[in-house]
Amino acid sequence: FDAQAQAALQQDQRWFNAGRAYTLPGNTIDRVAVRENMLTYMNERTRTLRRMTPPPGPGLVGRWQTAAGEVVVRSAGSGRVSVSISAAAPGNARWICETDGQGAITGTGMAQQLTFADLGWRISVRREGQLLRVTESGSGTPPYCGANGFVQGLYFPVPL
Repeated sequence: FDAQAQAALQQDQRWFNAGRAYTLPGNTIDRVAVRENMLTYMNERTRTLRRMTPPPGPGLVGRWQTAAGEVVVRSAGSGRVSVSISAAAPGNARWICETDGQGAITGTGMAQQLTFADLGWRISVRREGQLLRVTESGSGTPPYCGANGFVQGLYFPVPL
């Protein structure tokens, strides 16, 4: 990864580590359940890290992930794409977000961008170096998320 993606991956790993703490309740009697939860959580993270594929090709189309979520961008023909975004608080899923939309791509290659609306909120998806940046604009909590949830951030390339 380039320097920006490396820094983003370190931040993503810190977020994952914070979420991991929720899988280890401090005073539980059921140690087997705790171990199984931790194994599942760690195996999923290992799978995600192994799937990251730097550097991605130009454009938006593909699958992009973080410790908290996933963006899938598919061609819808005629310069349009469909976008599906899901995210949840790592570890405890205290908030969950689900949104999708379609739109026309502007720009070419690494400068591609798409903006769509969901219940009055604007979501923009654009390439930023080797990563995909999702931004949101609106007021309050996005209507497609639980309390304090969000989908914005940098996402890493993984195979479709």
